Amino acid sequence: MNEEELLKLVKGLNLPKGEYYILASGSLLLYGLREKANDLDLCVSNERLKKFREVAKGKFENDTIDVLKISDFNTTGLVGIEERRNSDWYGLIRSSGNSTKGGISGGSYGSGKHAAFVFSYFRTIFYGTYVEKEGYAFQGKSILCAHKRNNIVRSNIGYWGEIGEYECKPIRNMEKMDEFFKRKETGTDLYIIGAKIEKEDWVYSILYSVIENFWKLIIEDKLEVKISNKNEEIVIDSKNIRQYAEEGKKINERIDEDIKFNAYKFIELNDSVEEVRYGTICTEDDVELKIAKMSEYPEKKILKMRNNEMKINIFSPRKRPVNFIGIFIARGEEINRQLRESEPQTHDDWRADNIENQKDRNTIKETIKKVERWINEQIDSLVYRDDVNEFDAEGLDFLNIEEDDNNGIEEIQKPFDEIDIIEEEEQEILISKTKNRNDGIDKSSNENPNIGGEERGEYERERGEGKKVKGEGENLSGNGEVYHQINMKYIKTPYNSEKNNYRVIIRTVEDIENAEIHFQRLTDSGDLERIRIHRVYKLGNELEAFGNVIKGVTLKADEDTMLEVEFENKRKCIMEVKIYVQD
Repeated sequence: MNEEELLKLVKGLNLPKGEYYILASGSLLLYGLREKANDLDLCVSNERLKKFREVAKGKFENDTIDVLKISDFNTTGLVGIEERRNSDWYGLIRSSGNSTKGGISGGSYGSGKHAAFVFSYFRTIFYGTYVEKEGYAFQGKSILCAHKRNNIVRSNIGYWGEIGEYECKPIRNMEKMDEFFKRKETGTDLYIIGAKIEKEDWVYSILYSVIENFWKLIIEDKLEVKISNKNEEIVIDSKNIRQYAEEGKKINERIDEDIKFNAYKFIELNDSVEEVRYGTICTEDDVELKIAKMSEYPEKKILKMRNNEMKINIFSPRKRPVNFIGIFIARGEEINRQLRESEPQTHDDWRADNIENQKDRNTIKETIKKVERWINEQIDSLVYRDDVNEFDAEGLDFLNIEEDDNNGIEEIQKPFDEIDIIEEEEQEILISKTKNRNDGIDKSSNENPNIGGEERGEYERERGEGKKVKGEGENLSGNGEVYHQINMKYIKTPYNSEKNNYRVIIRTVEDIENAEIHFQRLTDSGDLERIRIHRVYKLGNELEAFGNVIKGVTLKADEDTMLEVEFENKRKCIMEVKIYVQD
């Protein structure tokens, strides 16, 4: 059926002109939208919106439009279809936030529903639901941007459905819909129109993401997931999840650029360890932890979850003398309520900074501290249970106290000390004068220079009054630029919670001109990633920053250099700070 025939069919249905219409199995006709788009001023002065419109228009011209359908079963559906406030239906379709959920449910801000729009080239989603005592409902929603038409500013949100006197209502008569969109079982369908699924192996990307985030629910037969396209269908259940997890392990699968596939480690721990440790945070025995030293995984990782048993994040305390794998679950109703309120919209952390009520913020902040203290106590117990006298101080290899002749440094960190990123306001990093382990870096790019390279050699660099210091350098760009990492007496990074920035305090071994300071943060998976700088000041004067690098800094050996650094990511974190200088 061509476009002319489709338009004729739409007109024959006597539906209101200018709205979205669904026809055939999964195909979408935007009746009149092309004509309307030419009249709209979609804030095209914004480059990001220009790009969005160009890409969307390109997708409109395709013969087919990808639609990703997500359905749940054995659920109640979106209750309260006709209610005006405080119902599941209203919260998902009409509300812009303010979750109606409570207790130990998964949501917090009611904004997770917007994630699907980001995955749509057209920022358009259709919802279908069937509720036992209420019946069927179907409605569409688009979130674009405010625009002008005939000099009248229009809203950024549009709806598809039956036009009422004052609003666009959901379609309640299922017989009006194509068979593809009908539903007779209780539950909900979500259709992402223009889904961003260009990768040929998108099915497997979703497969491993599902396992990474929901493996415990699947193992316990609380969840079964089916992924299908026109060529294949994959079912993930308690019988085959371990096999899929092992395959992900063998191919070293990644969930995205920042997150590795870790689920197989936690599945193995869950299967092999029977001991469960219980702790009291808000009420008696309201948290639990499985933890063990697993020789196959020389890592330090604890998976954090609430009672809904979905992954929040992975806690990786690096400075511990023993390796371990653990699974932490908050079980109690009160601690679940508090932690749920502390989660950002992405549900990947627990932090109280965004809670408006100060009393609630202080209460929840203290609860999070108690959780961290309790987890650290359980980690420490692994060390004391160890029956060997020596340990591998992984992560402390930069400390070499015997070779450190900087007698002015006080309170050298002991091997068993833990840097608690929530309790401690100051994190101290000690770097001793070892055999000058200097790393070269590629400076061919002004932003995000890459550490490492191929051509290595011995170079001499002058410091101060003709003093020469020998160390390894790298010439990577081919233009003679060689960069060396510089040894520090110490670097401190106290965090200012009121200003959401760091004071970076540096004391060098020697005077340095035109130094570069590079910042990376430790991710939940234990990897290092660059952290972009928003602003940086020295003695009230703003310095120039490129990505994660501050350039042109003068450092004195006999005094502290203090910088105030504000990062684009406001989260408090463990950082790695390195100083480089060019020969």
